[in-house]
Amino acid sequence: MRYTEAYLMYAEAACVAYGPDQKGPHSYSAREIIGALRKTAGISQPDTWLAGISGKEGMLQQILLERRLELAFEGFRFWDLRRHMDMASIKASVKGTDDSGATSFVVEERKYEDWSIYGPIPYDECRKGLEQNKGWK
Repeated sequence: MRYTEAYLMYAEAACVAYGPDQKGPHSYSAREIIGALRKTAGISQPDTWLAGISGKEGMLQQILLERRLELAFEGFRFWDLRRHMDMASIKASVKGTDDSGATSFVVEERKYEDWSIYGPIPYDECRKGLEQNKGWK
């Protein structure tokens, strides 16, 4: 785990719990954490684009965008989409382009059912009386 991942988790939790600018009992707000991460990425301060984001939902979308960019190729994207139940992005087909970049084509169709957002409950737990999640047998 990298520090950046921990800061992004903290920013997301702070935004959901307190909103983008409130700190609660902690030292930093979600906006301050994202601003610090963007500063280390070389984005000049003050960050007027970040300052223009208003509301909890707008800030949460910015945090998810920062997670997408910062944690690219580390295997977090699918789990972020699944956690936030973004079924449209999960089901989107994978597209590619030819060598010229002018023609796009579908590389892979994704098959992901709505019920599979929740994984199956282990068989031994079902034997104890838990009901299996919808769609799993």
